[in-house]
Amino acid sequence: NEDHYREGKSRFGPLAVVCDGMGGHAGGKEASALASATVFEEVDAAPEGESPAGALKRAIEIANRKVYALGQSGMHGRPGSTIVALLFHKAGAEVAHVGDSRIYLVRGVECMQITRDHSAVQLMVDAGVLTPEQAKVHPEANKITRALGIEAEVDVEVRPHPFPYAPGDTFVLCSDGLSDLLDPDDFVRLVGGVPLAQAAGQLVDLANARGGHDNITALLVRAKGGAHASTEHRTQLMPAAGGGASGGVAKTLIGAPIAAPGRAALSPTMVMEPNASGPGASGAHSAHVPSAPRSAPRPRSGNPSLVIGLVLAMLVVGILGTLLYFELRERGGRHHERTAPMPSVVV
Repeated sequence: NEDHYREGKSRFGPLAVVCDGMGGHAGGKEASALASATVFEEVDAAPEGESPAGALKRAIEIANRKVYALGQSGMHGRPGSTIVALLFHKAGAEVAHVGDSRIYLVRGVECMQITRDHSAVQLMVDAGVLTPEQAKVHPEANKITRALGIEAEVDVEVRPHPFPYAPGDTFVLCSDGLSDLLDPDDFVRLVGGVPLAQAAGQLVDLANARGGHDNITALLVRAKGGAHASTEHRTQLMPAAGGGASGGVAKTLIGAPIAAPGRAALSPTMVMEPNASGPGASGAHSAHVPSAPRSAPRPRSGNPSLVIGLVLAMLVVGILGTLLYFELRERGGRHHERTAPMPSVVV
C-alpha cells in the first residue's frame, strides 16, 4: 500500500497528512510513510517563535530531503511521494502540498478545492486549453510536475494566509483515486450534515461505483470550536496485480513545474463545507480561479480574429511542445502507483 495518512495533535493544534507514494510498491510505500512521519516529528520540533505556516513548510522540506536520501541508498528506482497537509490553530488552518493529492472544504451547500494540482493537465487548465472535466480523461492526466524525494530541494506550496474555518466545516484530504472520480457536488451531497464515518464510506463507495481504477485514501477533518477538530478516514486498496505488483494507476514525474499564464493565489477569505473519505481525510472545497489580467487594447486596424487565432495556435503549440519535451526526457523514468489501507478512526 503506497498511500499513507496520519492525523493527530501537534504543538500548534490538530494536524492531518495524506501522502501518495511513487517509485514502485516497496519504494512508494516507504517514501509515503517516511514523509508523513517526518512532518509530524518536525512540526513539533519547530524552533520557539516559528509560525505554524513556517513550521509546516520546514517540516515538509525536511521530509523531502529524507525521501531523497532514501533514493540514494541503492534502492531500485527513485522513491517519491505527493503530500497534502492541514494544520489547525486558533488563527485558522495552514494548507501545504506538493503533487496532485488534494484538499477540499465543504461548508453547507458549497464545496471548494483549496489546493491546485502540480500536474501537466492542471497547467493546460490554467492556460485555458482544457476544462477541468477534460483534464480528468486526458492522456497526460497521470503526469505530475512536483513530488517529494525527486530532487534534494522541493518547492512546497503553502497558502499565504491561514485558511479561515468555522465550527462544522469539513475538510477532505484525499489521493487522486478519489478526486479523479468525484465532483464538488458529490462532496456537498455526501458529506454535508452527516457523521464523518458515514460521509467517508459514502465517498469511497461512490468512487468505486464509478470505476474505482486506483487505490483511494480520504481523510475527513471536521472543525469544532477553537483549534479543535474531529477526524475520520476511509481507504480502499485495489487488488494486487499479477506478479505481486501493487494495484493502481502508474504516475510519472515529468520535471520541474512550469509557470502557467494567469495563475493567481486563492483568496484567504473563501470558505465552504468540507467532506472526505479514507484514512486521514478532511473536508474540501473547489478553488476559485481568478480571471486572467486583461491585455492592452489592440489597434483597430488589421484582422482581430486572425490575430487571436494565431496567438491561440502559438499557445497550444508551445504547451504541446513542452509536454513532448518532458515526455521524451522522462520516458522510461519514474512511475508511482497509489494505494491505501482500510481502517476507520475517530479522534
